[in-house]
Amino acid sequence: MRKEFFSYAIPSVISMWLYSFYTMADGFFVSHAVGPMALAAVNISMPYVNFIFGLSILCSAGASTVISIYLGRGEIKSARDAFMTNLVVLLFISFLVTLISLLLKDEISTLLGGTPNLHADVSGYLGIIFIFDTFFIITYFLEVMTRADGHPRLATISVALAAAANIALDYLFVMKFGWGVKGAAFATGIAQALSASWLIAHFKWGRTKLGFVLFKFSKSFIIRGVGLGVGDFVTEFSVGAMIFIFNKTILRVIGETGVVSFTVMAYATTLVVMTMSGIAQGMVPLVSYHHGRRDDTVCRRLLRLALCTSLACGVGWFVCMEIFTGTFVSAFINPLKDYALYADTVRFFRIYGISFIFIGINVTLASYFSAVERPIYGIILSSSRGLTVAAITLYVMSSAFGATGIWLSPVVSESVCACIASAILGKL
Repeated sequence: MRKEFFSYAIPSVISMWLYSFYTMADGFFVSHAVGPMALAAVNISMPYVNFIFGLSILCSAGASTVISIYLGRGEIKSARDAFMTNLVVLLFISFLVTLISLLLKDEISTLLGGTPNLHADVSGYLGIIFIFDTFFIITYFLEVMTRADGHPRLATISVALAAAANIALDYLFVMKFGWGVKGAAFATGIAQALSASWLIAHFKWGRTKLGFVLFKFSKSFIIRGVGLGVGDFVTEFSVGAMIFIFNKTILRVIGETGVVSFTVMAYATTLVVMTMSGIAQGMVPLVSYHHGRRDDTVCRRLLRLALCTSLACGVGWFVCMEIFTGTFVSAFINPLKDYALYADTVRFFRIYGISFIFIGINVTLASYFSAVERPIYGIILSSSRGLTVAAITLYVMSSAFGATGIWLSPVVSESVCACIASAILGKL
């Protein structure tokens, strides 16, 4: 079981890291080619990216659980019908999102926090991302389905392809052509399109139990999948929501330079969260499969293994970031040009990084609750972590302690949510 778990978890974590790297690539190239304020503009745009990614997760995560259960029972026809039904619905959703976003581009840019100094860059970045919304939504769905189909390494290759393409195109568009934040957006969108093409080829011509086939559309596949995926959707949505709330609070308390500092911390947090999400996604197909076989003992053993792994990774990330804080920050903020900003970011980062220890517990348990068809508990945990406890903690801490309170608030909120998660698990 341990070997099987890591055969799923390791490729999943690598995929998530690669996703993080090509997300960070935009910030790296933009900060060096344009400047810190352009980096802040990219960060202000991120809640929208998290939102469309979350829409994909809403169908993808739950559908993966449903399809894994069907495959565990040997019901191949039902698995194929669920796969195609969710794919068609996501294509329709992506069309609507693209249309609405293009019509409301300026309003969305202003809502996210595009100040007069940052509005042009925020609007320019988002305007390109909107065009590629369909690929953002569909690529993740196909990647998750590839894992459920029994090909975790293939899914990792698709993300590696996107990461390599994004970094190469970032260098070309941003550094060489001088397209600024728009070049970074083009690079990201094209990378998503290439990854989607790779996965489409697998389901069209590869060895798959699913594939693009004639199917029976059923609302029950959507309702069941969405119900199970809400917890993971809230987890992803909470990332965007907290970036949005943090940006607004930082602009009020510190100013635009604070957003630059937070952007660097957010990139590190993305690496940590993606590590934990990768571990959880490696666990979910196996837990769902054995849940379908009604083998609760194996499900619990897989959960313990995932929790131990995520806790060890959380401590590892905390220690690593404490030791190499300056190195990580200098990748985005040049200390020779902006030493005061660099020094402040390093100092606050060492406070903020304590929260990394607790993230794995919350992410893993939220995914586990959905995998065993207890999505309400995942929703409670995810909403507490991102939409209630975290927001309340940020408001209280920033009001009481100013800038220091902002960076300390994730430590408090993540630890409180870990206690809530443990209490919920004890009731099952």
